[in-house]
Amino acid sequence: MSHILIVDDASDILELASIGLEIAGHSFATASNSAEALQALQGQPPDLILLDYQLGAESGLDVLKQIQAVCQIPVVFLTAATEAQPFLDAGAAGVINKPFDPMALGAQVAPWLAG
Repeated sequence: MSHILIVDDASDILELASIGLEIAGHSFATASNSAEALQALQGQPPDLILLDYQLGAESGLDVLKQIQAVCQIPVVFLTAATEAQPFLDAGAAGVINKPFDPMALGAQVAPWLAG
């Protein structure tokens, strides 16, 4: 079973992602901002981080840099943006587009957990 950190400031997205990951058999933790996300990395390190691109006033790209400064965990952006290349250029492992199907989320994250 993989452990995944979900970072999003929208409670409905956290809930949907949590449901999808739980159904897929993953454990998870949630954070609603960068401070909570960085604090979560101090505990049980996740195998994968799902990171919202727009965290209130914070840019997910800035949060990605903060995460990369403390660990080498794959980060996958959750975003409504149509262009994935800027995220990949910044060092993200991948992108999952919003809105996403919570029932398919387990299958969507599987490639990043396999390697």
